[in-house]
Amino acid sequence: MIKVAIIGATGYTGLESIEIILRHPKAQLTYLTGLEEQCGGAEDIFGRLKGRCDMNVEPLDLDKLSAEADVALCCL
Repeated sequence: MIKVAIIGATGYTGLESIEIILRHPKAQLTYLTGLEEQCGGAEDIFGRLKGRCDMNVEPLDLDKLSAEADVALCCL
């Protein structure tokens, strides 16, 4: 399983990337980042993710990013 992080998860490109990764059989979302004022539950930010993505969007932490992901998508 490929561990995927999304940088800029709260924008349109981030949302579309989340949905693509959720459908991918060999990828797993492990870290979502966004601006500090846009952080919170992904389901709360995007209603259409309810029941599909229980992760939190967090401020970017490069140490956490490198520890939790094999690949990062930059969706800024």
